[in-house]
Amino acid sequence: MKKTLILALAIAMVFAMPVTAFASTFNGSPSNNTAPTVGDTTVTNKDWDGKIEVESYADRKDLSAEEQKEIEAAYDTVAKASNVTELNSGLTAIAEQNKVETKDLAVSDLFDVYATKEGMGSATITLKSESFKNFVALLHYTDGKWEIVEGATCKDDTLTFTVDSLSPFAVVVAKPGSPETGDTNGFAAGLLAFAVLSGVVGVGFLVKSKREAA
Repeated sequence: MKKTLILALAIAMVFAMPVTAFASTFNGSPSNNTAPTVGDTTVTNKDWDGKIEVESYADRKDLSAEEQKEIEAAYDTVAKASNVTELNSGLTAIAEQNKVETKDLAVSDLFDVYATKEGMGSATITLKSESFKNFVALLHYTDGKWEIVEGATCKDDTLTFTVDSLSPFAVVVAKPGSPETGDTNGFAAGLLAFAVLSGVVGVGFLVKSKREAA
């Protein structure tokens, strides 16, 4: 009876392991990120001699009072959202296109993009950051709401997009372990569970065989 109980407990522990030992670790909060690095930038106004700058939410104190207030308002909307699609409903369709469940979406980065001079026209901007991995969409906070930046593309850690106004931006990604990024942990957990379970069953069978032989 005791051996049967031990066997049942061992099996229960094996199937609980994927939930504990293989839990995905992902920090969706962009509050402590450093600012992305600005790469190649082109503007439609060829006479413009300003510069594109990027400031992270963590370093918002270096922004003007107005810019700081805006990025804090943008952060509040992200922090209060129970699902990223609450920021913009269009993310639901984008998630479907990428075969990602909306619950697996997260904001990986939040930063303010601004120009040192006015009159740039529209700008095509390239930014680089490790937080862009598993990119799904780029959001632009303007007039108190989040808009999807159409045509934004990301390759590895390089994000490229075109806009005609600057303010806070948020990068939406698929969490590690979601179907979009490949859930190898679940597969590994399954193999381990099978191996341990096979060993436990084998021991039980051996004990039973010895009893019968005796």
